[in-house]
Amino acid sequence: LAAAAPNTLASGTNVTLVGKGATLGVSVDQTLGILTAGKNSSISIGSGATLSSGGTLVTVTTPAAAAGVGSTVATFPSAHGLTEGMLLTGTNVLPGTFVRRVINGTTVELSQAPTTAISTALTGTRTEIIAAPFSGAGGYTKAGTGVVWLSPFSPYSESSNTGVTTINAGTLLIGGEGSYSNILSRNSALVVNTGGTLSFFGPNSNIRSYQEVGSLAGTGGTINFLNGGSAGALVVGRDGTNTSWGGIFVGNTTEAALMKTGAGTLTLTGVHTADNIFRVEQGGLTISGTGRVDDASLMILSNRTGATLSYSIGANTDAVRSLVG
Repeated sequence: LAAAAPNTLASGTNVTLVGKGATLGVSVDQTLGILTAGKNSSISIGSGATLSSGGTLVTVTTPAAAAGVGSTVATFPSAHGLTEGMLLTGTNVLPGTFVRRVINGTTVELSQAPTTAISTALTGTRTEIIAAPFSGAGGYTKAGTGVVWLSPFSPYSESSNTGVTTINAGTLLIGGEGSYSNILSRNSALVVNTGGTLSFFGPNSNIRSYQEVGSLAGTGGTINFLNGGSAGALVVGRDGTNTSWGGIFVGNTTEAALMKTGAGTLTLTGVHTADNIFRVEQGGLTISGTGRVDDASLMILSNRTGATLSYSIGANTDAVRSLVG
């Protein structure tokens, strides 16, 4: 399926790529509604083009569920209304649990078994799953208030597009079960704006998710290092540019980290409340204006020439757990 002038798809069109070899090619700006793609499909975005997708936020509240300890099968006394890929929350539901399979109208398979029996209603949040890599010189924009889940299409490959990845609204999940790194292209600049959230996602508490991007910028929004059981590590600065980001890091764990690499300087102006690690390996990291890091955060400064940690907060003060370097 090719979207090229003058034959673009109508704005808001829903597209599903199913089956081996299914391909969406975009050579001009294209705004879709819901975009889903299975493994073995692909998405190519041409130079200068931006592909946007994302529907509205949809949640479902189920009747009281029944799932025993160690069982991935949940049953309901009446229709549950859930669909595959929905993120689940509720009493005794483990972080990162989603609907792996809808068995029938009153039974679903959970992605992980509870350690304490589930006996109350669940909330399901619809996800638009894209398990296909992005390629080409174009960029992708997350629009709409819903949740788009960039699920690993392979543990050994990553998206290769070089255009900007932008999150303007809703949530973009990256990651999944198992050990995966660089769901986004490491050559793509990342822009997170007010109203948007980038969220690392993975149920395995023994594995740290890893994502490298060219740079980080944007007006605000949130980067969640801890959605599910695994913590995330974000490495920024590969493209060597100077950027500023006004958002905040959340996910209160000292296992999560931001690492600054490359020759440029990243300026943070948000008030961060999560206990994370900030490491300046190359270039500069500046805390500016009303910006703060949490007082339980760890700051690490490498011994590489040019690695710099700077504060530009006027008469304001900031405190960290320790500074190592």
